[in-house]
Amino acid sequence: MLLMAKTVDANCSSELTNLEGYTIIAATQVEGDFEGCDFDKVIRFTDGKRLRCSSYSYTYAYMPDAIIFGKRSTVQGKSFLSIKVLIEDEVFDMALMILK
Repeated sequence: MLLMAKTVDANCSSELTNLEGYTIIAATQVEGDFEGCDFDKVIRFTDGKRLRCSSYSYTYAYMPDAIIFGKRSTVQGKSFLSIKVLIEDEVFDMALMILK
């Protein structure tokens, strides 16, 4: 049996170190065109999730795969969830969209 491993380039590997302690929440796709993040821009995913960008970075892809990560923290008795999304080998800081 021959196993083939996909190599991780240096950029992706450095991005992955930012995910230490995070857990995969979902594997999905961005809905339509993805032109990176801008502060407060809403990103919609094909599974119905919506997240708001908390960082800025430009990239372009059509319906790229996305892995959503979460990390729960507790500060002074209050629980918080930090969210990051890996899209096109780049990690983006995100915020939850509260739906009313």
